[in-house]
Amino acid sequence: MSYRHFVRGRLATSKLFIDCYSSANCTSHRTFHSSTFCLNTMSQGILYGTNETRSILPVGLIKVFGLDIEIKPKATAEHAASFPLKRAPSFIDPTGYKIHEAIAVIFYFVRLHDKNSPLIGNNDKEKASILQYLSFATGDFMVAVSLVIGGLLGRVPYNEEVVEANKKTIDYYIKLLEDDLKDKEYLVGDRLTVADLFVATTFYRPITLWLGKEWREGHPIFVKWFSKVIKSEFIGWFFDDLKWADEPVGPPKK
Repeated sequence: MSYRHFVRGRLATSKLFIDCYSSANCTSHRTFHSSTFCLNTMSQGILYGTNETRSILPVGLIKVFGLDIEIKPKATAEHAASFPLKRAPSFIDPTGYKIHEAIAVIFYFVRLHDKNSPLIGNNDKEKASILQYLSFATGDFMVAVSLVIGGLLGRVPYNEEVVEANKKTIDYYIKLLEDDLKDKEYLVGDRLTVADLFVATTFYRPITLWLGKEWREGHPIFVKWFSKVIKSEFIGWFFDDLKWADEPVGPPKK
């Protein structure tokens, strides 16, 4: 390489870092620059996702553990540049490492703080059980919830048959949950885990839209568990001002 080419390369690199430092989005002299974002190298990355159901716990983990992760909204041009599916939560670190889907992000954030955290289980059986609950919650349960709220909130044309069928499915899932909780306080082991925390977050819409006072009076096991879990600092930031439904919300007015 000639001396002239070497100097040109050094000048180009210097300009890149000067441009990055000058950006309003940068907060430090020490920066990592890419085509999609400018990120402090001391940072652990960016989370795309704020108050979506699946993002509640990841945001709480950042807050409680004091992780140096910037929280940004989903579905922006910046988000789409790194995550074409625009899923929330999704995470990118300063090296360009990317993950999306709630289960992956939750486990990664917990292990960033403590690789042996009891939040994700103390042994292989507990870890497997926790993954089972997370998978069920983000899959079957959230699918049923989405089909109900889609109709109730007018996101799709209201179909009473679909809404009522999925309410019954959710009631059945809650019965299974209550069976698991009959003789214990938490879903896995004898302490709070991300299984409790994440499953509880998926009840935000049902509790505020159609699981009213009369329904709750008939489900003391669920209400006791849910009420306790949402007081945890990991998700309490979101549930502190929870407004429980008194009566089930009806179909949207035409």
